[in-house]
Amino acid sequence: MNILNSFEIALVSFGKENNLDVVISRTAPTASTNGSRVTLPLLNDEGIEQTWGYIHHEAAHLRYTDFTLSMPSSIRYLWNVIEDIWIEYQTIRFIYPGGKSRLAKLNEILIAKKQWLPVEELTGLHAKVAAFCAYYGAVIITRYESCETIYRTSKTSLVEEIGQEKVTDIERQLNMITLSRSSQDNLDIALAIVALFNDDEEDQTNQSDEQGNPLSEALENGAMNEMETDKGQAIAPLITRPDETTKESGDLAALASKVADDEHDSELAPWKTQAYQQAINDNGGLVPIIMNLFEAQARARKSFKQSGKKVSAKRFAALSQNGNTHVFRNKVSTAIPNTAIALGIDLSYSMFVPEPKVMDTANEAALLMVAALEAVKGTEVAVYYFYHRVFLAKAFDETIQSFVNKLAKPNRRNGTYFSPFLLSAALNLLQRSEQRKCLLLLTDGATTQPNEAQVLIDELSDVGIEVYFIAIGPAAVYACKQFDVPTVNVNKVTELPQALMTLSQQLLL
Repeated sequence: MNILNSFEIALVSFGKENNLDVVISRTAPTASTNGSRVTLPLLNDEGIEQTWGYIHHEAAHLRYTDFTLSMPSSIRYLWNVIEDIWIEYQTIRFIYPGGKSRLAKLNEILIAKKQWLPVEELTGLHAKVAAFCAYYGAVIITRYESCETIYRTSKTSLVEEIGQEKVTDIERQLNMITLSRSSQDNLDIALAIVALFNDDEEDQTNQSDEQGNPLSEALENGAMNEMETDKGQAIAPLITRPDETTKESGDLAALASKVADDEHDSELAPWKTQAYQQAINDNGGLVPIIMNLFEAQARARKSFKQSGKKVSAKRFAALSQNGNTHVFRNKVSTAIPNTAIALGIDLSYSMFVPEPKVMDTANEAALLMVAALEAVKGTEVAVYYFYHRVFLAKAFDETIQSFVNKLAKPNRRNGTYFSPFLLSAALNLLQRSEQRKCLLLLTDGATTQPNEAQVLIDELSDVGIEVYFIAIGPAAVYACKQFDVPTVNVNKVTELPQALMTLSQQLLL
């Protein structure tokens, strides 16, 4: 026990040296943090291994978690679970890969102590879904082998209770954790998971006041008080946040068409594409190609900063003789984004017949590109759907989660007009401060007014906006040839990297 006491003293001392309040509590069942204090449970025989895991976990919270985030009380527990997965994934991938063994050991201890239970031993939908999310994240995202068994048995049990389709939808949302950039993104994922338990039928919507969402109700009805987070999630006090305003400004809002009158044309549905996990896993391979295509030669802002008191004799002589006070300063360059990209996805009826495979390929390719573009410093991307109308799926200042949660239904008309999209997106681009501006269309090439579109493309070129086509489908490349625009063909999403390389080479000629 002397070793353990020494370890506790070292932890408290370490916290003081780093302006962090570290407390060893005899009553705390698990570790926790509120942004300024880390509370650790009293150590036992295996406490050193467990505490090392707690330290890595709580340090990750202090580094990444937004403690001012406001959310409904009914969603807080599920958000905590998702935030857990995200902060550990970020730490292992970007900060300290060696911490994976400590965190994996902590999970192993929690399972052995029955603090983590399989889904079949839990009661209540809220507990089962949250537990499954935790195990899925541990095995699939952070890849802790010690959780493999509990994940497999829990998945089988949850499938029996809510069905394979619901479980698959939950997994799809959880996969987006790897693309999260903030605690707010994780809250969006938690809300999307709760929304999965709403019936899609309109009668359910009409009866929502009486029946509501089963998962949301379970969370609301005391679920949060009955369960504690397994690893001591940080729960911040609720602070009211102002309502978010529209991301897009004046001219675009006026000129971009409003959502269609009839519900079939305009409704946004949850993302249903099967291949988006591949996009998440493979976007790294697309990043260098994207960098070549949209090279981010970021502008630099020069500034100076004090670099210390030491200076060489030669530079000191220059100071004495010439009065060159810059010998004490270093130049600093601050890079800012210089490429704005508007990505348009053709939503015409021809993209869905005879089968929806062409539209699936377009959606998958768009997701793959957006994931890669978000990983390239110096690029900003917005995503649009268009036919004879235009609507925004992702604004420039939104994350990929906004796009992933939206998928447009096909419209009932055969005609597609490129001009409304080209005009709306161009007006948005012209309001951007980036030096380079690009329009990229994913389309099958079928348009009602090709001549009008070509005139507009020429005019966009005159004001410095580049236009590229990615022809989706076997016949699309022939339809796109009617336009004087750099064009590449993609029949399936696996062809996208080579197509973008070809496009990059075309632009160098």
